[in-house]
Amino acid sequence: MPSSDLVPLTDFEILTVHDPKVSIQKFIKEQELTFKKGAGFYQLTKPEHIQLNKKVYVQKISDPDTLITGDSVRAVLGLGDSKGGAHKYMVDPDVLDEFRIFVQSTSYNRNLIGGTMFLYEKEGAAKAADAAAATANSSKKRPMDAPDFAGPSKQARTSTAPGTSIVHAPPAATGGANEEIEIVFSFDTTVSMYPCLSTVRGLLKDTLKRLTGLYAIFLFEPANASHLASSYLPHFTFSDQIPNIRIGIIAHGDYYAESTTYLIKASNDYRFCTSASIDKLCDFVSNVAPTCGGDWAECYELALHHAATRFDWSPTANKSLVVIGDAVPHEPGQVPFMPTGKQAKPTTIDWRVEAANLKKKGVRVYAVQCLDQRRSDAFYRDLALATSGFHLHLHQFSSIADFLVAICYKEFSASTGDTTHLVGFETEVRSAGRMFRNLCDLFNRLLDKPESKTNPTSKGLEAVSPSRFQVLTVDKDMPIKQFVMQRGLVFKTGKGFYEFTKPETVSNKKEIVLMDKKTGDFYTGWNVARKLAGVVPGMTQKQKPKGLDDYRVFVQSTSYNRKLIGGTGFLFEVDENL
Repeated sequence: MPSSDLVPLTDFEILTVHDPKVSIQKFIKEQELTFKKGAGFYQLTKPEHIQLNKKVYVQKISDPDTLITGDSVRAVLGLGDSKGGAHKYMVDPDVLDEFRIFVQSTSYNRNLIGGTMFLYEKEGAAKAADAAAATANSSKKRPMDAPDFAGPSKQARTSTAPGTSIVHAPPAATGGANEEIEIVFSFDTTVSMYPCLSTVRGLLKDTLKRLTGLYAIFLFEPANASHLASSYLPHFTFSDQIPNIRIGIIAHGDYYAESTTYLIKASNDYRFCTSASIDKLCDFVSNVAPTCGGDWAECYELALHHAATRFDWSPTANKSLVVIGDAVPHEPGQVPFMPTGKQAKPTTIDWRVEAANLKKKGVRVYAVQCLDQRRSDAFYRDLALATSGFHLHLHQFSSIADFLVAICYKEFSASTGDTTHLVGFETEVRSAGRMFRNLCDLFNRLLDKPESKTNPTSKGLEAVSPSRFQVLTVDKDMPIKQFVMQRGLVFKTGKGFYEFTKPETVSNKKEIVLMDKKTGDFYTGWNVARKLAGVVPGMTQKQKPKGLDDYRVFVQSTSYNRKLIGGTGFLFEVDENL
């Protein structure tokens, strides 16, 4: 019977490839390592030749600290089966959802692909592994800890959804329902991300007081506080469900803003908040100002350092850090961009070291990646992996409340082993009509359920990136520019779309966007979108909106004076360059 052996991940240097394409030789040199033939293992992401003499390691995403190798790995993965006579071994996509596959490379010219991982065997590790294998073979017994490798489970995800992906589900902690839970939420407050934190102000204080103290729910919604309070607060009746939770909040900009606003700060001077200090938490959120970043990278490395060193984490608590952002950290030695006349020193903090320190303290990281910035994928994925945490995607800031409540319940279930509260909250969100695709994907991942199916659309409609727009609610009549700026956003003509609810003149130049009422998905398409919306091309008279059962209709505005109507929706197009 084919066997498999376990190899500790600590036998390898774990590296992430950031360049789009780079040779192994150059990559190894950049990492200040010495190239040794056969010591490097690249991540398999596409069909290719895998010779029988090449060693293959498999890393189970749900148990990332150990690698599996041996004959059974090849047998189960089908490494040896060819398709169409091409002699390139085909890997089932289902496998890549549950496992990472690393293949030995004996060539230093091989190109590594950006966003993948690379394992480099440490000096002496290979000899130790060979000795262990020889001992096992001589006794004709497998190592006691080596499991049968059976491939992906029947419930394995069939694909990685663009909405939300989990790198590793944290192991359930031991203890009862009274175990202490500590959570720190870290927010990027630079231009593109500040609206995520600013939406707290309408509901946070009332919610925390209603929940009578220790339960850490952050309800983020647009500025229509009175409307939202009536629609959200009646649903939250779990004030006694997490009796021992302590909360902290970090807000950070970047080094560029240090001399004008602030670089980084935390609620209650980095002390966790309980029921006795709720007002301090609320005051902090209400008074945090936006910042400027200056360049693409932001000081996430500093936020991780402060989270690891400034908070008094309890050794017995169930601990987590929720990092919410859209960009990447500065690398060690990088000189941050600064205002004219200012000069910065190269950064010295390595986010990987800080992640390792958090892991040592028992803090798992929920890496919440916002706005679908694909160039940030590797950072959020690797941050979650390094701490046995979660990599999640958040497309709509209006869903952040439900996101963070779900995270709180997931942490509660990790400490008790009971998912009743998370399942109950999922039912509550669905009943309230807030279960858009992004949230559906979140609950599916947290509860380890199959991903949501894509709904069929009318022929001719074109899907739009889920993070292209932020959906806002207009609380009262006001001009577009005023509405946008009140929410801490940067106003640009043509970037706003008003909801088509009354007779309007719609020119041929205006883009029309449809939003699926059930899933929250966006669609466009010049001809089909107009036809569905009842807009006749070229008509100069006002046209009445056509009531649609499946879609909300939004029309592009190129005016900064246009009056928005209270109670309607508004799409704000995100500038990914901010």
